[in-house]
Amino acid sequence: MHNSHPANSGSDSDHEDEPRNCVGFDGSGLKLLTPEDADHAVSFSGDGKYFVDNCSRVDLPPASVLRKADGSLVMELEKSDISKLVAGGWKQTERFKAKGRDGKTDVYGVLWRPSNFSPSRKYAVIEQIYAGPHSFFAPATFAAYRHACQAFAELGFLCIMIDGMGTDGRSHAFHAVAHKNLGDGGLPDHIAAVKQLVEKHPYMDLTRVGILGHSAGGYNSTNALLTHPEFYKVAVSSAGNHDHRLDKAGWVEQWMGHRRASGMKSSPTSRWPPSWKASSFSRSATWMTTSLRSRHSSWPPPSCMRTRTSNS
Repeated sequence: MHNSHPANSGSDSDHEDEPRNCVGFDGSGLKLLTPEDADHAVSFSGDGKYFVDNCSRVDLPPASVLRKADGSLVMELEKSDISKLVAGGWKQTERFKAKGRDGKTDVYGVLWRPSNFSPSRKYAVIEQIYAGPHSFFAPATFAAYRHACQAFAELGFLCIMIDGMGTDGRSHAFHAVAHKNLGDGGLPDHIAAVKQLVEKHPYMDLTRVGILGHSAGGYNSTNALLTHPEFYKVAVSSAGNHDHRLDKAGWVEQWMGHRRASGMKSSPTSRWPPSWKASSFSRSATWMTTSLRSRHSSWPPPSCMRTRTSNS
């Protein structure tokens, strides 16, 4: 069983559509077992003849079916009923597609609205970000309530998450944008996507866009404010690994390479200047707050303290 992102190997289609396939050990006979446009989690029977397929999307309630090992449908087991949820005022999460920075590559995201949403109002936008290249982060499965995004929406905001270039689950070229380039964070794709989204949803107020993140997301949110102050006006950064020289080498060097590689100077910043920005603050009409977490397992508090000092 091969877990594909997506069905066709090397494709740049939406990683939210996570089908299951089978393929021979020699690479032949690739067959799609779960044709529904959704995220699929499967469990095989002990004899391997059947599997239970649990599927959903952020905008599609969960359903469970029983299939034979060849993918043929045996029976529907259960289907979620969200009628009472909708009757109570719950607003459906929206998944969207837009073009990235190059105007060609598709990027995908999710939008949350408040329960009392009115299209006649103008809403400030909050982006929650975590753009590490080791995975993708915009949710793919259904949930009536999901972490901070819905909570922020209920306070009167529109909340979004976007997977830009450099995140995993797509083609090698898409992922390679993060190679020795962690400072990019896919931010040009995020900005391009939001500007396209407002064409469809004019109630989004792009003069009031904020961004928040934790850990690597805290690094991304601070970097967004520093490198794109014309777009992001507010940032909240929690336990950000702002200085890669202080972060765990096993993670940073995996993506950035060794900072004292052959042919490079021994200066601590000689290898990583595009992504290290504790001293790159400029005075601009923006606002930022950072927070310290004493029990983050891999994040050094001095990184945040240096960042705060640089911005004082």
